[in-house]
Amino acid sequence: MEFEGLELEKYRLKGNSIDDIEICIEGIWLKKDIIENAEETRHEFFYFSPIDPTSPGAKKYINHIVKLPIEAVKFLYKIRDVSNYYKDLVNEGKILRSHGEIKKAINNFKIAINIEPQVEEAYINLGNAYDDLEDYENAILTFEKALEEYRISLETFPSRLVLHKTSNFTDDEIEGFNKAIKENKISNADFITVLKSNIRLLRDGNYPPRRGTLLTISEKQYIFYTRGAVEYFKTYAGKYVPQPLDIRIFRCDSSIDLIISEILALTKMNWNNTQFDRKYPITIESAKKVGDIMKYIPKDKTPEIRYSFYM
Repeated sequence: MEFEGLELEKYRLKGNSIDDIEICIEGIWLKKDIIENAEETRHEFFYFSPIDPTSPGAKKYINHIVKLPIEAVKFLYKIRDVSNYYKDLVNEGKILRSHGEIKKAINNFKIAINIEPQVEEAYINLGNAYDDLEDYENAILTFEKALEEYRISLETFPSRLVLHKTSNFTDDEIEGFNKAIKENKISNADFITVLKSNIRLLRDGNYPPRRGTLLTISEKQYIFYTRGAVEYFKTYAGKYVPQPLDIRIFRCDSSIDLIISEILALTKMNWNNTQFDRKYPITIESAKKVGDIMKYIPKDKTPEIRYSFYM
């Protein structure tokens, strides 16, 4: 049974824990209940039972699930840092998304946005979840909201937006992103797909092509070696034949030299190891690594929020 529209003054805390919440419905005070082997409820759903089960009308409220309005959820967590609850919701949403439970993840992100509507992280994750469902209209609307929150926080829009993907951009995605960029007055944007390439280049001598070698296939496609021989060391530090990247450009407001130099620089930003020349830029590599880790995190556990934890 769900009860909505409850007045905030009908809630009270009887201790220092979230489990000490009491609510009043139709004159009957209920306490938060812990039920063994009960299906877990999330965030705004709680089990309640009457404080006095013998009182008139109390019987129907035994072991009922109560859905609290968002204002009540904020009240419940006022003894905590609300931002911690926000982080819990977003982190759990990321785990749900990594497990393929996209609709549950979307619900988490929506609740997080209701609690902290001026923080853009939940908007970005919600947009990614809609993208997973190929709901591009909602994905674009959510990304637009994220940009709006960025503007509110920093009192300006970003002057440049760079998107890295490991799959090709669809026409719907390009149309939606371009619309959002135009409406938010972003001056420059680059849409870049980063894939493995089956092409190999050969050079004279004993070593593979130098790191940073770029082959132009067309104005929209390039073969780029992020690993290879390094002139400074006079050798190639890898064990195997390096595989270049297939760089595809779907929108390019910057020079190709800038885009390529940024990708090369981003391959040096994985601070979790001493290898100076990673194959992928950190934008791609970190997303893959974090996703791989989150697949093994139990759904009832909160992952580490600090990005440096995964580096």
